[in-house]
Amino acid sequence: MSEADRNDPLRDRLEALFDIRAERVRLERERREAVRRKRAAFVAAFVEQAQERVRPAFETAARTVDAHGFEGRVRDASTPEEGPPWIRFEMRPGDAKEDGPSLGRATLRYLADPPAERVLAERSVGGGDGDAFAQEGQESERLKLEDLTSARIEEDLAVLVARAIHVDDALG
Repeated sequence: MSEADRNDPLRDRLEALFDIRAERVRLERERREAVRRKRAAFVAAFVEQAQERVRPAFETAARTVDAHGFEGRVRDASTPEEGPPWIRFEMRPGDAKEDGPSLGRATLRYLADPPAERVLAERSVGGGDGDAFAQEGQESERLKLEDLTSARIEEDLAVLVARAIHVDDALG
């Protein structure tokens, strides 16, 4: 019996170990790819929702606050170089004062959280003089994508603007 023939059982045993490893690696690769596809689908759905539902509401809010002497702006990062996509409404005081820059800012941002398959809704108001933007504060909430309805977006905007201009009646 040759030396090679005596090592056949060892070779067979080692080959079986490598076969087990190859299967484990294949299954892990498939699992990672499925997670990647699922996250990509969530991001695509978020971006679509942001453009079709959120952006129009934010643009309406920006035009409305502009009409009342404030500055409204919509910003987004549908395909950011780093991090997940987001869309944000900003409201700042207009240039009504002659004695320098106006202070204050209110923001509502929806940020995709692909690993959790949630949307982070963040509202903040701060930095104002006198009445407008005086109700400083921040809050955030995690939502399912399907909970980001037109009614929810409108409510979030109304609450944000009410706080920014210090009108408690709208917060009811």
